[in-house]
Amino acid sequence: MKRKISLLILFAVVYCSVFAQGAQESPVQMEIGSTVQIGSWQDKDFTTEWQEKEWDFSSFFGARGKYTLTFTYTKGSHMLCMKDAVILADGVPVCEIPDERTAGYNPRFFSFDFCVVSVPENLTLKAQVRTDGGSNSYGEITLAYISDEMIVDDVFYMSESKKSATYKQYADVTGFSYVDFPAGFEEIGYSSFSGTSLKKVVVPGTVKLIDGWAFAHCQDLEEVIIEDGVEEIREGAFYDCPALVSVTLPASVVSIPKANALFGENKETRVFHCPEGSVAYEKAVQNGFQTECISENQSE
Repeated sequence: MKRKISLLILFAVVYCSVFAQGAQESPVQMEIGSTVQIGSWQDKDFTTEWQEKEWDFSSFFGARGKYTLTFTYTKGSHMLCMKDAVILADGVPVCEIPDERTAGYNPRFFSFDFCVVSVPENLTLKAQVRTDGGSNSYGEITLAYISDEMIVDDVFYMSESKKSATYKQYADVTGFSYVDFPAGFEEIGYSSFSGTSLKKVVVPGTVKLIDGWAFAHCQDLEEVIIEDGVEEIREGAFYDCPALVSVTLPASVVSIPKANALFGENKETRVFHCPEGSVAYEKAVQNGFQTECISENQSE
């Protein structure tokens, strides 16, 4: 009997230990606009000699987005100095700051802004660190979740929870050439991306309607791919896009009521790629544009 009890206690201890370890490894679910303390430093953690330091922040990342990592001096006689800082997401640099930063009486903090486009398994900061004049320095390390939308390498990543782009929501915004629409995206609203710096647009098939003037006045737009599932393209959706030369449209598009949605300009250079006999194909031919026949699955 005692042996059975001992075995049960041992099993319970092991189970609780494994469960606790797994719980600690689960990433913290931060809310947009929130800030959490993720570390600190204190007296004698650093000396006046430069040394390489690595911090692991992996357990604090449960969502992609834009973040700010801040080192804030709280007390002590000596400031913290840092240089050659690199933030790595699964070994890939997402932020590199070679310049020296300091946190002491003035300024009291320094920050690093960075973005992650997918949730990394490992996220670390590597840097050269020292204190100035002695080792008596204390401070906090905090992480702020700024936004779940970001522009990285010329790509605009929309919020993964977003289902629509509303009236003029991103109109005249520049700095990106492509939009990464999230899974399940449903609506591209009136003038929502007009006047932006887009060069290529891929509209997912989960969108049924491209509303009026949605991508009008995009002067750099060169290519549009509409995936199978989109049904209607309204007035002026791609009006005044002088660089647009390639348009791919599926058979699912059954309504293009106004010619200025796509067929108002660039007859000499614009080519429409559509299934033969589709509404888009017939519209392109009627308006004197070049066409290239594609199969149904080529527009997906």
